[in-house]
Amino acid sequence: MLVRQNKISVTISMVGDLDREVSTEPGFRIEDVLRTINLFPDGFVAITEGHPVPMDTPVHDGMRIKLIKVASGG
Repeated sequence: MLVRQNKISVTISMVGDLDREVSTEPGFRIEDVLRTINLFPDGFVAITEGHPVPMDTPVHDGMRIKLIKVASGG
């Protein structure tokens, strides 16, 4: 018997932008969530609970992710 899990809710915040609540599938990673809202994971550093985390970090219901845009150049 296949048991379907409910979607989970993750909040994304970026400096200078409104918070976004994203509904996603259990088992998604931060990079998967970013792609669902048309953001490139390589362009950001993800912060949760005040600490930077890898983009392959699994998300959980109620998770808050702060994104800091990466800038480079010369």
